[in-house]
Amino acid sequence: MRELSEIAASTDGAEPEALLSAAEPIFEALHWSGAYWEVTRQGARLLRLLAPRTHLFGGIEDRVPGEEVSFDRAPLLEAVVTSGTSRFFQESHAMPTSGACVPIRRCGLVTHVLTIVGADVGERDVVAVELLADQIAASLGRAEQQRALIERERLAAWGGFASEIAEEMRDSFAALVLASDRLAFPRTEAPEADPLEAVKSGTAKLRHVVDGLLRLAEPVVARMEVVGLRDVLLRAVAGADDLGRHDAEAVELETTADLPPVRADADLLRQAIEILLSERLHRGPADGRVAVRAEPEGPGVRISVEGTGPTSPTGLRVAVVRRSVEEMGGRFAIESSDRGASFSIWLRTEASEAGAP
Repeated sequence: MRELSEIAASTDGAEPEALLSAAEPIFEALHWSGAYWEVTRQGARLLRLLAPRTHLFGGIEDRVPGEEVSFDRAPLLEAVVTSGTSRFFQESHAMPTSGACVPIRRCGLVTHVLTIVGADVGERDVVAVELLADQIAASLGRAEQQRALIERERLAAWGGFASEIAEEMRDSFAALVLASDRLAFPRTEAPEADPLEAVKSGTAKLRHVVDGLLRLAEPVVARMEVVGLRDVLLRAVAGADDLGRHDAEAVELETTADLPPVRADADLLRQAIEILLSERLHRGPADGRVAVRAEPEGPGVRISVEGTGPTSPTGLRVAVVRRSVEEMGGRFAIESSDRGASFSIWLRTEASEAGAP
């Protein structure tokens, strides 16, 4: 069947559903019907019917996708799955039409089956259907590889979070142990640092870790509204963790006069900026400065948090910010340089959101 072979060749790389959708008009023109099955432990599950109009294997046209047929009721399907080879059948008293069952194999195992039935289905047509089945098998393999890649990236990301959490907790506990030793066994000479301040710093770091874990575990649902950025930025600067450890000029806020309102969740946005400010202030030098800038960029507004002094972003807390920003339909980015990390949040303006198709 040349038309079916051309579809299989021209849709190379397409998803299984796209391949079947492209084949369905050919089935209809030839007065064929088909079924796409997924093999299960005891039978096969119907995933899709193609141009259903005839009697399909014991009334399968009356079923709906998702229903399962046992091998006891479909011996032909069982034979194809067991042998791994296509089976052609001709019209007979037991089977009121001719057709074929074609296996779809992955890693040497039959995982799916494609069946066709029609009054004029011939053995030569099976070759074209087998080509379509091969394309479906290749597509399923690509999808499985993509899922495996995403899973590996997810596990790698969580592995990085776990490593950073462990490192932060280890350093904090070490600082607490050292400070407690100095309090228990005070030295006669003047201490290099106040042990109580070291205890406060260590407990603050542990609180950062726990706070990040709790925020990451919480479900995020953005309550979108029109938000004036300057007010949100002012509240974020006032509420940033550890801001009290720096002088009043530690944070510099810069905005343009024509700063338009954005579509966002005001609380989520404020919390995200507070986290980024805390990262820069807490992990930077004691005399460090942080600049928060907001300016129009394209159909949106870019908010950047930049600081002086070397620092590296904490994966856990940055993940909280990234998730919140993406939930609001924005973008989050990190740029690293010799001076440290620069964070940026991009959100759409109210005008661009209203004009979006």
